Amino acid sequence: MIKQEAVLAEAFVALADLQPGTATECEYLHQAAATCARALGVDLAATLHASPEGRLHPTAPLPNAAAGLLAAACYDSPAAEAFHTGCAVSPLTLTSLAPRWAAFATTARTAGYRTVPAVPVRHGNQVLGSVLLCTKAASLPEVEVRRAQSLAQAAALGVLARRGLAERAEAIAQLLRTLRNQVLIDQAAGMLAALHGTSPDEAATWLRAHARSHRRPSADIAAHVLAYQALPTGQEEVDASHPEASR
Repeated sequence: MIKQEAVLAEAFVALADLQPGTATECEYLHQAAATCARALGVDLAATLHASPEGRLHPTAPLPNAAAGLLAAACYDSPAAEAFHTGCAVSPLTLTSLAPRWAAFATTARTAGYRTVPAVPVRHGNQVLGSVLLCTKAASLPEVEVRRAQSLAQAAALGVLARRGLAERAEAIAQLLRTLRNQVLIDQAAGMLAALHGTSPDEAATWLRAHARSHRRPSADIAAHVLAYQALPTGQEEVDASHPEASR
């Protein structure tokens, strides 16, 4: 028992060591499933990831019969039920599976598996997918399913943390783009004000009005002004060679 708990602890450490920038979300979940398989001693642990539309798909391709099993698992299967209900599906033998998921049971039997429970990848009310556990043994103890659920929850936390980092990075990038464009507009307004003997505020109003009337971003108009010391006329394009025009 002590050895088994040590293996489980190592699995949690391994999940924590999967850094946000080292893999895509699907790759992360695939690695999490491999960690789960090693910790629980099952023959196969495969993660099904939910798309934004709520459709399940495998996180990585698998060879031969396992690929067909995962394709079937995306629809009527313990893994699909775990995803849709957010609850673990207890260890089921193929005999008990057949009445509920006949096609999946046939595919699992062909692949050589006898017991196929599943757990959701979830944290709180957010269900990101499910983990299908496949073993050739006649049964799998309930305690192993509970351990799998704990590992799947840790994986869900990892995914949500990664998403939070990505969202913050995008927000910062958007802020930097906005600030850069504003600096560009301010510089162009200052140039127009000096050229026409008006205030920077009035020149900025001209620039933005010109951008609206020509349906172009104000930053593009500003880049043209800095390149040519004048507002663009007609539908001429901003000179792409200007260093600020492509930013």
